[in-house]
Amino acid sequence: MKLLQEKNGLVGIRFIVLAFTVLICIAAALLFYPPISTRTAEEPTSGDVTFTDRAGNPLEGTFELSGVGVSSGSKSNYNFITWKNIPNVRIKYDALSIKNLWVDLLISGDSPGSNVILDNYGIDLPQGIDVKAPGVPVKYVEISATGISFSEVNISIQYTDEELKDADEKTLTIYQYEKATEAWGELPAAIDTEEILCNQCQDLR
Repeated sequence: MKLLQEKNGLVGIRFIVLAFTVLICIAAALLFYPPISTRTAEEPTSGDVTFTDRAGNPLEGTFELSGVGVSSGSKSNYNFITWKNIPNVRIKYDALSIKNLWVDLLISGDSPGSNVILDNYGIDLPQGIDVKAPGVPVKYVEISATGISFSEVNISIQYTDEELKDADEKTLTIYQYEKATEAWGELPAAIDTEEILCNQCQDLR
């Protein structure tokens, strides 16, 4: 089961925290701080990105890099991706088996030496967040990025029946936390209650 969140035009957004709730249940995620893009997604870009946990330990996930005339196919046990002069680069990184997280980034500008952090805190409030999100936590996850320029990101957060307990998963909602204002706000999301939605969105994933 997964909670999916799609967000367009994120370039220039400041430090954000995401959360998903089920009535009285919530999960949070730190999200992206991308640089302002100077190119469009149609123009060739170059870059490299490393995927780590919060402590800087490399993640051994599965990635797929695609662009105009290029497709890497699925590559397992990788934490580093590099590309050069490729238009419409899209990076899909699957860390569901190790962090219950999956991200899909549409690159919009050169991104040398970039880093994406994926981490799962369970029900523990991440360090540095002083305001608890509404409800009782399901899980807190962190997705943060530095040095990577993108115009669109899709996020999947995987959860289990054990994490939901007796809550109704159809009421799951994503919340974001703005650290500067210490305020929570709801984001649009789609809920995959039978692991079907993601299969229907293979072109996006």
